[in-house]
Parts: sequence; structure tokens; C-alpha cells
Amino acid sequence: MTSIFSWGIVESGPNAPLISENSPEGRVSAQLRDGILWISLEDEPAGDCLVGVFRRGIAAGWIKPSMPALVDLTRFIGSVDWAAIRTVRTMAPWGTGPSGDSLVAYIVRSSLFGTLIEVASALFVNAQHRAFTNEAEALDWLRQPNRPPPCPAPT
Repeated sequence: MTSIFSWGIVESGPNAPLISENSPEGRVSAQLRDGILWISLEDEPAGDCLVGVFRRGIAAGWIKPSMPALVDLTRFIGSVDWAAIRTVRTMAPWGTGPSGDSLVAYIVRSSLFGTLIEVASALFVNAQHRAFTNEAEALDWLRQPNRPPPCPAPT
């Protein structure tokens, strides 16, 4: 099965490693930019792609258990592989660590993603989760020093 997947680590600057895994159905990529983990899901990637990206990012030392993350779901279609999400949950003590600053901002197309984010919040309880329809607002929330508590998905 691994023959249908392609992957690679690409350096796009001293602070911007990129990991990408592709399947015939879609792609997952992760990039570290200015201390924020950017995760993008496109089309309907296989769960192995998500797990592979996290496994390799943790092994490389730049995906940490407690760090701000921006998850772009604007190009994601299809179903969620909850087994893969649960596997990622077991890979690290998410939301713990020296910074204690585990925030996850989701960029979504509509409020239809609200349930998905509620389930992710229940699985990753030590992180704050919040949905946005705008990348700039998501980044503002991740970067502000005194963040307001998380809000439900936009309606």
C-alpha cells in the first residue's frame, strides 16, 4: 500500500520545514511558520497520510505537544478517518508541555464543520479549539497574548 503514497520533506527557508503526504484521494501537509504549525487537508486524504505527517513531524522535532496550530479545512471534502485522528491523539501528550499554550484554530468554509471541531475538542481536551472562516482572524487569535476563551464554530 505504501507504493501509492508519495511524501517528502522540503525546506522552504530556515524556519519553514514542510511535510506532505499524498494518496490518490487527497493530501495532508504540515509546515512550521513562525512557531505556528500549519496543517492543510485537501480533498479526501487517506488516514495514513495524516498519521504519517504527524509521525514524521514529531520525529523531526518540530511538531511539539503544546504549540499553536492552524488547520485549514477549506479544501477538505469527504469523510473523516476517526481511527487516524485517535492514532494521532496517542502519539504525544497533546496540550501539555512547558508553554502550556496548545491552541488549534480551524479555517472552515461553513458552520457544517462545527460538529467535527466539537469532537476534536473532546478528543484533545488539553487544547483550546476555535473555528474561523478567515485566515487573518485565526492567526490573530493564535498570536494574541491574552486570548479570549474559545467560541463555538461560526454559524
